[in-house]
Amino acid sequence: MRDSSVLGLCFAVLASATAWPANNTDEEPPEVRYAAMLEREYGPLGTTTDQILGRDATHESVTIVGALIYRLRAKPLARLSAVEKKLLAVYGLKEEVDNGGFGQYFNGPVGDGASLALQSLREMQATQLAKSVQKALSVFPAGKPPADQAKRVKLIDGMKRRAQGVWSMCDDEFYLREEDLARFAFAYAKKNRAQIALP
Repeated sequence: MRDSSVLGLCFAVLASATAWPANNTDEEPPEVRYAAMLEREYGPLGTTTDQILGRDATHESVTIVGALIYRLRAKPLARLSAVEKKLLAVYGLKEEVDNGGFGQYFNGPVGDGASLALQSLREMQATQLAKSVQKALSVFPAGKPPADQAKRVKLIDGMKRRAQGVWSMCDDEFYLREEDLARFAFAYAKKNRAQIALP
């Protein structure tokens, strides 16, 4: 699998953090180092929506959207707007697929937002990426995975061989097209900037 962004390291670092020995005082725990790395990468772009989205003359879309997602993840879930939830759903999908394919995505808690991620890709006009996600969803009855992780995992266990074959193809398609995602997400964020309020 591939990892194409700094944010994509999140899940691997957080997973290793759970195994961090409590008595190890020689260095900072992985989650602290990871948070510092993100702040170094995205902190200089600003803390407000206008500051971050206004960096298009000096930064690439992937960095700008990365900074936006970084700031949005600090916001309480109950305070997220519909636009913010859509951006987070798409980037949650991207990171999980980058780190372990659609199998990891649907088996994990981030997969609870699969329907929202698909809707969001369509709204962003990321048509080819949406087609890959739609194909990945097609292994579920009526193309709709249970929103509950435990129910989804149980269903996946009963169709593992078929699902893995389809998801492997979808992984490859997604990787080929995902570089355009930042461009679509950036245009979507600019168009909907009034609905993005950073913490």
